[in-house]
Amino acid sequence: MATKIKLLSEKEIYKEIIKQIRKSEKSIEINMFVWRDDRIGNRILKELFNAARKGVKVFISKDKY
Repeated sequence: MATKIKLLSEKEIYKEIIKQIRKSEKSIEINMFVWRDDRIGNRILKELFNAARKGVKVFISKDKY
């Protein structure tokens, strides 16, 4: 059985990340290489705060360069 892989565009990937954050019920683990203080970074952060308020455990690690 073959596995299908779909490559997502930059716009699609951020929508998918937010979709998965909203679906989370127990925990979220995110490892980011770069996290900027910009529109996308702040939107993801807002979604993570919303998840945490619902009781989802959020763990974020950021690679140091």
